Amino acid sequence: MQKHSLSESRGAIIVWLAIVCALIVTMIGVGGITRLTESGLSMVEWKPILGTIPPLSDSAWNEKFDQYRQHAEFRLRNADMSLSEFKSIFFWEYLHRLLGRGIGVVYLVPFLYFSVRRRLTTGLFMKLAIGFVWGGAQGVLGWYMVRSGLAENPYVSHYRLVAHLMVALFLLGYLFWIMLDLVPRTRDRMDGPVSSPKTASLLFLLLVSIQCGYGAFVAGLDAGKSYNTFPKMLGHWLAPGWNILQPMWRNFFDNVTLVQFMHRTLGWTVLFFALGLWLFGVRKHFQPGVRRAINLIGGFALAQFFLGMLTLIYAVPLVPAVMHQVLASILLCATVYLVHASFHRPITINHQPLTINH
Repeated sequence: MQKHSLSESRGAIIVWLAIVCALIVTMIGVGGITRLTESGLSMVEWKPILGTIPPLSDSAWNEKFDQYRQHAEFRLRNADMSLSEFKSIFFWEYLHRLLGRGIGVVYLVPFLYFSVRRRLTTGLFMKLAIGFVWGGAQGVLGWYMVRSGLAENPYVSHYRLVAHLMVALFLLGYLFWIMLDLVPRTRDRMDGPVSSPKTASLLFLLLVSIQCGYGAFVAGLDAGKSYNTFPKMLGHWLAPGWNILQPMWRNFFDNVTLVQFMHRTLGWTVLFFALGLWLFGVRKHFQPGVRRAINLIGGFALAQFFLGMLTLIYAVPLVPAVMHQVLASILLCATVYLVHASFHRPITINHQPLTINH
């Protein structure tokens, strides 16, 4: 790879990665709709190429419906479903898979173009190649998740659902970090030395990641449809039955009561941590990138908490629940931005910090 060719295409690469990140956030939202509408098991086959073509005739639709009727979800949960109702749930799963394939194309074609035209450094090429492999593995993991529900027990494994969402979120954060590395830094006049909340930013990233994982456990167990009062759980801070499973550790992942309690508690913790960062940032002399990230986090955390409260009180209505999931991915990106800015050392020249891209 040529050393100086990256500067010629830096702007185009940033726009490309921003589009991919936006598509991943959209994919996460459509995945949430697919889950909430119980559409995920409507497509019982995985055809990465031929599966792009939807049913185009009445006979093709009847064939798809017949395939669905052979599985346990139809027999045990949707025995009275009509063809028109099947088309509705098929749409969301089809759109989810089609969007995944679309992201692959949007990623691969520019990647090949920039590679052939020698617009990437060797290091950037390797990072982006890892991203492509990661995205392909995410598609395989998605089918692995669906397969868990095509058995006699027609429920998708919540462990596989958590893995599917978390891999998508980590891929989003990974690509967003690469994009931030490419964004040119501007000089900002500041008086005196600046500081960065490095440890706090890493702790907050860990906290948000764990909260996203517990959000996936709540979705996988339909835990949001229980204890629909706030701030207490039907009059209890921690409802009875939280420790009924053995061994004890299973309650943290398989017990609806404790899983929802953990998600509630982590929600409060994320909110207070975000507000604490904002208040801390008012007093400290942070560089502009850190201040911007903290302001974004404060706003997103407040909105996310409010959406989570609405989703719980109204027993998981579609629109607030999907917005809650999408905003979680945006909050994660804002947190990645904070970590990136915190570890991006400024060099002060005549009281003007000049930051260096690695």
